Amino acid sequence: MRTPLRKLARMLTAWKEEQEQRANYYSISTAKLAQVVLQTANAMGGSKEPVKTKVTDFLPFSLDAKAKQDDDETRQILSKMIKSRRIPTHVIAALSPYITPG
Repeated sequence: MRTPLRKLARMLTAWKEEQEQRANYYSISTAKLAQVVLQTANAMGGSKEPVKTKVTDFLPFSLDAKAKQDDDETRQILSKMIKSRRIPTHVIAALSPYITPG
């Protein structure tokens, strides 16, 4: 019994995407540490401007574009709701880490 090449290609593509995603997951704590080290070195160097890096800058593979777009849309909706004061203050405080950039 032979497996069609298209199925093999789809399986290999799915496996590759899974491996990239797994490598990103394993690298998140290292990326956050690198960001903290960079900010600390910048502060120790006497710079007054904050470092404008994101955790995603330190990941080995780029993130899923569709997921990023969904996150951006969710962030925009939450920001609009906060500005219109439709969300209680304690909920805004709980959502703060997810809304703020970086």
